[in-house]
Amino acid sequence: MNSCQNPNCNKLFIVKPGCYGKYCSLSCGTTHRSQQLKIKRICEYANNPCYCKECGDILSYENKKNSFCCKSCAAKFNNAKKDFTKFKTGPKKGKTSRPAYTKISQCVICNKFHPKSGKTCSSECFSKHVSNRVRGKTGGNRDINLPGVDCNGKKFYFDSNWEIMLSKSLSENSIFWERPNKFILSNSRSYTPDFYLPDYDIYIDPKAKRPDYYRNSILKIEMFEVEYKTHCLVITNPKLLTWTHIQTMLLIKSYRS
Repeated sequence: MNSCQNPNCNKLFIVKPGCYGKYCSLSCGTTHRSQQLKIKRICEYANNPCYCKECGDILSYENKKNSFCCKSCAAKFNNAKKDFTKFKTGPKKGKTSRPAYTKISQCVICNKFHPKSGKTCSSECFSKHVSNRVRGKTGGNRDINLPGVDCNGKKFYFDSNWEIMLSKSLSENSIFWERPNKFILSNSRSYTPDFYLPDYDIYIDPKAKRPDYYRNSILKIEMFEVEYKTHCLVITNPKLLTWTHIQTMLLIKSYRS
């Protein structure tokens, strides 16, 4: 058993026939010889080093091919050779600086001018603008932004013409209704029904029967019914937005139409 002559290895190995037996492998021999050669060159460089052209300091072995020890020495050396009297530092003739203008935009909700790059001038106008963009998913008109007041005097904005039709039908039949608050579900999503009838303890939500939107809405409504132990009437036909139809649904205990 021989010991590898590489100081970083020192592994014991069996000498094979035809080998000198100095190293345990070819890679160990190559690594050790390259390290010895590097040490020899560093010693030779210490006897004959290279110097920085500007400050005269000795350059390291890794930077021996450079002319300077740092960027500041290189800048000082190169700037000493330049004739700065030939450089024009004054303003160019015939050209003046452009004045800075403040960008003025017009709000798409209140039509006021404001020094902003957005489409709205305030957070209130922004919320109305976003509401108008997403409006119409329940079959209503995207351009409406009509305020409403429930039987408790709470002010809000209708999301569609379907809600306006249903509110008129309930008010004409002297049915007490109110706009419910937002509910938080177990999956951190929120759900806000459109109407709540306290006398009947039932929620009503008109929904257009569109494939993706209706399926996702029904799943959220079913989760709301299970977690809060209540029922929500979902009406998908604008012709059925009447108190007579709601009475029929409550009578037969059918919560989807």
